[in-house]
Amino acid sequence: VSDASIAKGQPYVRWRDYGKLVLGMPIFLLGYFTNFLPYHVTNWVFDKLKVEDQFRGSIGMTLGLVFFLVWYISLGIIIANVFSGWWYGLIGVIAIFLLGRFTLRFLSLVNGLRQTGKLKRIFKRKRNVFEQLAEEREAIINFILTYSNRDI
Repeated sequence: VSDASIAKGQPYVRWRDYGKLVLGMPIFLLGYFTNFLPYHVTNWVFDKLKVEDQFRGSIGMTLGLVFFLVWYISLGIIIANVFSGWWYGLIGVIAIFLLGRFTLRFLSLVNGLRQTGKLKRIFKRKRNVFEQLAEEREAIINFILTYSNRDI
């Protein structure tokens, strides 16, 4: 449970979020399958490498950049040859990149809904828990404000 969810006072999932989930699913699937290979190749190669902890982030990011760059350029060339125009390849690469970005945002939404769904189940079982958390949050904020305004 985050402070933001308590401050909003909405422990339930909104219907709008379910609508986003249903309407976004076809775009998500297209983005997932067009970006699946470089993502998993990057993870597979990274797991095979013996990397010290302090270099894991930079090496993982570099591998991802290389694999995705090669993947996008390859797809751009294939699309340009299939449709007989370099601009089709460029548009295809941009579209695949944007689909990948949408896929990441969609997965973030799904994760948020999953967490909110857990909240929803908790609050259905114990109806007064949300009110208790809101009261406790208010008490903590008042305590912090009281001591932050004191003269040192």
